[in-house]
Amino acid sequence: MRLKLQRIEIENYGNLQKVSLKNLRQLNILISPNNSGKTHILQAINKLKEIDIKTKE
Repeated sequence: MRLKLQRIEIENYGNLQKVSLKNLRQLNILISPNNSGKTHILQAINKLKEIDIKTKE
């Protein structure tokens, strides 16, 4: 089973203070200036995936 995100809220992670992404689809493109937190958003999503896998074991 795949993790399906429709929205995500991230607070105080890396250089992100508060981010809210809504209406997420199967493919999402993050466009913003360098050093604005795109990688931290992906890392936070990956952490959710790791948590999801551990809870199913």
